[in-house]
Amino acid sequence: MADLDTRQDIAIYDDSGNGYAAQVVDDAGTKRLCVDAKLSGIAISSLMNVSNIILSDVLDISSKALTVYRTYTVPAGKTFYLTNFHISADHPAAIDFRILVNGVVKLASYLDPSAGGEEDSFMSASPVLFATAGQVVTISHEATMPRGRFASILTGIEI
Repeated sequence: MADLDTRQDIAIYDDSGNGYAAQVVDDAGTKRLCVDAKLSGIAISSLMNVSNIILSDVLDISSKALTVYRTYTVPAGKTFYLTNFHISADHPAAIDFRILVNGVVKLASYLDPSAGGEEDSFMSASPVLFATAGQVVTISHEATMPRGRFASILTGIEI
């Protein structure tokens, strides 16, 4: 077996016996393992310059009006892929949540604990293309009464 500290290029093969090679490259003295595989339709080798995005908020509900509580602009040269959106509320009545991209509703969720419904909502997906460079992602809520609290977490990746 080759030593990963070596200065020589080496080949590593998977254990399946089909002969597929993984490649170790020397990147300015740092050895990096490059693997050609797919994860939910995205080539892992293309995720070298990925940033994880986690937008987390815990807020008091102080108004019945539609309230924007978070904005995020996708940086130049990047694409944003949504991976999950979770909300939970300690609210006595209904509350709507919306995620918009450049003013267009892309995802909406409705919670109504007073009607025996769930007190939280969870959406999870394989990375879904959601917004491109320069687009603005806006998260808002609208409650039926101005009291209670809620928490939301939006996660995704920038490529």
